[in-house]
Amino acid sequence: MIKKALFLSLVSIILLFPQKGFSADWAVSTSSVLADWQSISLSKDGETAVAAAYNGHVYLSEDRGITWEKQDTLGQDTWYAAGISPDGETLLVADYGGYIRRYVDGAWTDLTTSGERNWSALDISDEGIAVALDYNGFIYTSTDRGDTWSEATTTGAQRWMSVSMDEDGEKIFAVAQGRKIVMSADSGATWIDLDTPEKQWTSIAVSEDGEEVVAVATNSNVYTSTDAGTTWVEQSSGAYTWWTVDISDDGKTIIAGVLSGPLFTSIDGGITWIEETSAESRAWRAVSISRNSETLVAAVQAGHIYVTLPPVIEPEPEPEPVIEPAPEEPQLAVAAPEPEKRVRRRGGGGAPKRKVATVAAVSAPAVTAPTVAYTAPVPTPTPVVVAVAPTVTPEPRDLEKDTTGDDVRKLQEVLITQKAGPQAAALAAVGATGFFGELTQRALAEYQQKANIISTGYFGPLTRALLKTKNIFGLWW
Repeated sequence: MIKKALFLSLVSIILLFPQKGFSADWAVSTSSVLADWQSISLSKDGETAVAAAYNGHVYLSEDRGITWEKQDTLGQDTWYAAGISPDGETLLVADYGGYIRRYVDGAWTDLTTSGERNWSALDISDEGIAVALDYNGFIYTSTDRGDTWSEATTTGAQRWMSVSMDEDGEKIFAVAQGRKIVMSADSGATWIDLDTPEKQWTSIAVSEDGEEVVAVATNSNVYTSTDAGTTWVEQSSGAYTWWTVDISDDGKTIIAGVLSGPLFTSIDGGITWIEETSAESRAWRAVSISRNSETLVAAVQAGHIYVTLPPVIEPEPEPEPVIEPAPEEPQLAVAAPEPEKRVRRRGGGGAPKRKVATVAAVSAPAVTAPTVAYTAPVPTPTPVVVAVAPTVTPEPRDLEKDTTGDDVRKLQEVLITQKAGPQAAALAAVGATGFFGELTQRALAEYQQKANIISTGYFGPLTRALLKTKNIFGLWW
């Protein structure tokens, strides 16, 4: 059951009065490298984090995402999915087209029983319940921390995008593009379709008890549930290309990222949303929030990892000490001295007068200051330096609906020549116009699906890398 949330009066208040963001500030992680980040995950306390980069490496952090250490033992690969248990003791990572790897007690292990698949998402509980999604395949679950895996064939082969479970691993939610949200209440043994629209779902997250759930899709509002997915509310969040979302333990704090857009947070379970202006608009690919809402991290596609900085709390000034005036000493009455009595000496007229020598004033001789001739120095002329700007080759940009340019025209020519299907044929009938419209978006999604990569209709690093592997080059990629 879907309910449309109308909060016109609340929205009016938000527009009229400035809103305070969730965090004091966002900043680039000090040691995060420029990479095509695909996944990031925090432990419950926020201390431990794992991040995966496509055509890059896996990185670990032990200080809330501030510094990161590259896992050289895993090597460079098409890393795509990463998950971490709430206690931070078990980590899972997987590359697109390879095995799942597990990290326990400081060592990585290949879970060859998982098989080589196009893994798109992972999650694991403290008890060792694990779930993995095979894009264009099935859902796989494990009850022994990934040593063995079972295939959930009842859900069918789908373009699985995201998965999330409650803390003990009993309730599991998964989303795919173009179908309803699915849920398991028995650690993945059985699955049911929930009463949701068939949208292009991209991400889902669940609270500690499994009751609060949030899901996002492209070109749609945010959907929330407070009863473990039985009923859903379409929130007035705005129709963006939502790509990633996470939720706190209590289900109140939510962070959501837009692909080539803003980063948003909510502290009331998704009813109202605040744009994190200090994070700016970027291609937000993955976000994660610690269960206690104290740490938030976000990863950018073809960018860096960003972390929240704690607010600077100025110490209250110490009160100035009150100095009590010293008590006045009591005034003592002093008797006035009696006047001296004159004693007249016999035979004399008093004490003899003393002679005072007179000293003449001596004048100091006048001193005439010598005249010194001063010649002002001639200033040396400052040479004029003309700065010549170096020639900079523009970086390739990502392309999405409503963009224009020669790079869009080149992309359209590629889609037409590749002839992926009827959408490409329809684009060929119009020709390469240089405008990225709905027809180009559908043709690109068709090509991505045929190439067995995530079909979004968005041209980014993943599709660019695919064209390079096929020796399809352009001036802009």
